[in-house]
Amino acid sequence: MLAAAFIMQGRFSAIADLSDTYIDVSNTYIRPTIALMERLSTMPAHKWEHEKNRFLAWCVESAKKIDTCAQATGAAVDEGIVRSILALQKRVLEAMGEEYETD
Repeated sequence: MLAAAFIMQGRFSAIADLSDTYIDVSNTYIRPTIALMERLSTMPAHKWEHEKNRFLAWCVESAKKIDTCAQATGAAVDEGIVRSILALQKRVLEAMGEEYETD
């Protein structure tokens, strides 16, 4: 029962980390990119080339930053899993110690 609780806690923690990252990425990169695309679609012809290049540069830089966010989130998820495993291990060892004491 305790093991199941720690597993669930670890999963919820991972889901929370991933959700937070998705919201940050969406607000910081995805939504602004959509807005830039919409603006680009109504751009006058004489500004098109310059604005297209700015848009492409934004996309490349945003992709790099999104990758950095994904790596950081992966590390946070991994740390959370390790914490859950260590907590479970501690509980198991404590329970084993109690069993030996009652024998």
